Amino acid sequence: MGLPDDITNLTWGLHIQPKNLTIAATIARAGLCFTLPVEIPSDSILPYPEAIATGMFLFVTVPLALQRLRKRWDNKKDKSNDDEEEEPEGLDAALEREALKKLQEEEEKNGLRIIKAVYGSADAVSAWEKRIKEDIDTPLQDDLKDVTTPLLYKVQESNLMISGRQPKSSLIGFPRSKKEDTTYRLGIHYRYGTQTITSTFSDDEAVHLP
Repeated sequence: MGLPDDITNLTWGLHIQPKNLTIAATIARAGLCFTLPVEIPSDSILPYPEAIATGMFLFVTVPLALQRLRKRWDNKKDKSNDDEEEEPEGLDAALEREALKKLQEEEEKNGLRIIKAVYGSADAVSAWEKRIKEDIDTPLQDDLKDVTTPLLYKVQESNLMISGRQPKSSLIGFPRSKKEDTTYRLGIHYRYGTQTITSTFSDDEAVHLP
């Protein structure tokens, strides 16, 4: 029987012998094994009825109690894991709400509105930029990630500023995994006032819009 720490096992035994009743618990942990016997001697051939009743009670109830303890522990771990999995979704939702709020504010004053922003390999971003300028609406390639929401979130008073001191994958909402030997770029399609502009930036290039 596994205990809650996942590395300890308990074997629970009841041994009835002439003139003796033994309750033994064997605990195995990390390669070590300990046996804790409790012997109840008897003057007659059979153990005392009270001893047999007590032994049977312990033999049944202790494993049940440990099973319930293990079940509660597992449920607690599952709930903790679920909370950890839901945390990024909560962050994304908060990011999106704030980004939409800023977009509405910028639209009201005809300021900086990010229409679409992508991050990925330089070749994929260049192809995306060409399609945008030719007014071709196609699904994003697999090696392009939509980062419109994270950039909208960073707009402040109709300005978007990103330093070039770190790769853009370090920004909130940007994909963390990057392929080796691949040059990454950021593409931004935006409006400012009455102008619609598409610009691209290298991974270590500062961004200042408009």
